[in-house]
Amino acid sequence: MGHLVEVEERERLLLTIVEAAAMLGVGRTKAHELTAGDELQVVHIGRAARVPLVAVHRYVEALLSPPPRTMRRAPRRRDASQPPLPFIDLTKD
Repeated sequence: MGHLVEVEERERLLLTIVEAAAMLGVGRTKAHELTAGDELQVVHIGRAARVPLVAVHRYVEALLSPPPRTMRRAPRRRDASQPPLPFIDLTKD
């Protein structure tokens, strides 16, 4: 039978969801939402769900990176060939 080697906390590669939540400073429920929504990667070993340490770092990096900017289209202007919008007087019955 092999010897179990004690691994220091900083050398662990896989974390429980509760440990990942603590690292991120969020609650257990939010961490489960992040894993269910594929925002935070999770791996399964049997029935146990574990969050890779690199996935926690990638998630934080994605939060820090600004999203790519997209150009918004200018509002369409009406040209002279289009008929004017009808006026509806709401004060009359």
